[in-house]
Amino acid sequence: MKIAVRLPNWLGDTVMAVPALRSLREAFPEAHVLLAGPWVELLAGQGLGDVLVGYPRSWSGRLRIADTVRDFAGDTVVLFPNSFEAAAAAVYWGGRRRIGFALDGRGWLLTDALPLPAPRLHQVDEYLLLVAHLGATATAREPRLTAPGPRADTRQRARELMRESGAPEGSPGSASTSAPRTGRPRSGRASASSSSVDAVRRGAWCRCSWERRRTRLPPRTCCARRAR
Repeated sequence: MKIAVRLPNWLGDTVMAVPALRSLREAFPEAHVLLAGPWVELLAGQGLGDVLVGYPRSWSGRLRIADTVRDFAGDTVVLFPNSFEAAAAAVYWGGRRRIGFALDGRGWLLTDALPLPAPRLHQVDEYLLLVAHLGATATAREPRLTAPGPRADTRQRARELMRESGAPEGSPGSASTSAPRTGRPRSGRASASSSSVDAVRRGAWCRCSWERRRTRLPPRTCCARRAR
């Protein structure tokens, strides 16, 4: 059995898809699983997919990647995005069974067109509904990822990005061995932590403001819905 999964376009949604991906892997341990999405590198080394394919945002890049996924010859495609483009791509990929929510006028492109839950569920639960239709039972709802090893390529790239952005050199572990233990946070670590919190808040505000515009929800409704 070969399963191709089209991952979400958003970073946060990709993390929230982890429980569904883990359930899929546990339900079909012998299946060959391909994961395709813009943030697929986040899932490297997690044991969730056998083939990881980066999904560019440009149309020209997506057309090139489409042939790569088509060569995988997956017989089942699970679509986490609700876009028409995702369903059309699944048809091109050659999946005989295409599972997704019937939105954006794409129901006729899906073999298993599921109705969107009303009222809407948390994103984690909606992704779990899609894989449950395939027979994968949820064992956990918490999105858990294993951090890469100290010498992993992802850590090296992260350090390079931090240097390019002007972040303080050194990791918290190395800093804690050289700096005196005074019980008060060091200024460098405190400022880095504050910046991280501010970035997360800005990202959450942008994501929720976009969702309010898309679904015409009143202020704070989408945040409360995601917090459930």
